Amino acid sequence: MEALLQITGFVTITSLAGFNIIAVYDRKGDLGGLETAGLSYLLGIGAVTIEMFVFGIFGAKFTMPDIVLPWVIFSAINIPLFKTRFIRNRPKSMVPRGLSLFEKIAASLLVFVVCYTFFTALMRPVESYDSVAIWSLKAKVIYLAQTLPPDFFKMIGEKFHGAHPDYPLLLPLSEVWFYTFVNSFNDYLVKVLFPLNFLAFLLVFYSFLKRAVSNRLFALIFTFLLASVRQFTNSATDGYADMQMAIYCSLTFLSIYLWTRDKKDAYFWTAVFSCAISIWTKNEGAVIFLGFITILLIHIAADRQAVRRAASYKMALVPVIVMGILFAAWLLFKNSMNIRNDVINMQTFATYNPLSIFKRLAAIIYEYQRQAFGVKYWNLSWIAFIILAILGRKRLFSEEYRYITVPIFLILASYTVVYFITPQDIDWHLRTTASRLMMHVLPLMVFYIALEVKRICEKDDIHR
Repeated sequence: MEALLQITGFVTITSLAGFNIIAVYDRKGDLGGLETAGLSYLLGIGAVTIEMFVFGIFGAKFTMPDIVLPWVIFSAINIPLFKTRFIRNRPKSMVPRGLSLFEKIAASLLVFVVCYTFFTALMRPVESYDSVAIWSLKAKVIYLAQTLPPDFFKMIGEKFHGAHPDYPLLLPLSEVWFYTFVNSFNDYLVKVLFPLNFLAFLLVFYSFLKRAVSNRLFALIFTFLLASVRQFTNSATDGYADMQMAIYCSLTFLSIYLWTRDKKDAYFWTAVFSCAISIWTKNEGAVIFLGFITILLIHIAADRQAVRRAASYKMALVPVIVMGILFAAWLLFKNSMNIRNDVINMQTFATYNPLSIFKRLAAIIYEYQRQAFGVKYWNLSWIAFIILAILGRKRLFSEEYRYITVPIFLILASYTVVYFITPQDIDWHLRTTASRLMMHVLPLMVFYIALEVKRICEKDDIHR
């Protein structure tokens, strides 16, 4: 019971931070109840960890009152907005009513998967090598110091093997925030962070998909199909950051998709904040930022109305510049700490052999096909995506789908470039990372599959 109360309190306080952000940019209440609930937690965990990082830079101690106080003040300022948002999103609007038999079955299966994920995550402590070396060990160092030690990055880089000192700190600081909230180390209970991310994202994914297809049963079925992909579910229990990376990547581009479709600014700002947090999650966030800019340019260039095109340009310019400045500041900070990526750096290019491309190409193709047809971990998701992409190739980059499909191919292409230049043994590098990197685009793929299947079903109905 004590653990349940601690988790409930942690989710409530973290979501309060996220809700404050949403209350500022969604003044019209365009986001629904489930969307707001899921996004409040996901944006909140990002906001709190960024706040802690800023505290740490200035040497401030991490205590729960100090971490919570800014959000309490922000809440006091936002009270009128809170009242408006709560009235518009009453609990009854957050819980689906009048479910059909098939909807009840799909919802029950989805609930079962979520509950099983929590059970699996909490059965064991953080234990795998990468989850300890790259993420949890940093969290323990920071928590013991109750701040970000001045020599933190140097110590991590010199004293610990495989810790990747240049990685962003969203996940370690999330664990520090949890330890601070419960006021103790708990290597079992801290793993609740991962299924919580999983649950919050499924709420948003379901809501976004329901908006896109206007069919509750369809949205429930494909949300369940996403949740039941073993690679995705495992990532909600393993202590890695790839689940978070997949979440913020997907939120960025699905929000852009809904913004271009429904013309509601709340989705644009959801994309902005999701993109910013993706940069704070893993180094791959730079690719998400590149994709975000690319998609915005495509959208602006494709708009035939000059007035609307200018409005979109003005709206996108400020957040892109701000994110660019923050990203550059993070790079300069790492440079000032004399830390670099221990896989891809200037030395990599100095010793690179262009002739190795041909050997690596065969290994990359082999690993990609092994993953794509690996039904054990991916179900039929990749196979379905490939088939539908081939059958619907004329629509693949149409206005209807490009805000989802362009990011998928851009992200996969960017990751492939890394495999071409990595100094690591290519077979080992592919074997240990390909499945995790491919998962980053899995929710986007499932969303595309759902849209295509819905279109095919509607076409068949018309023909009948």
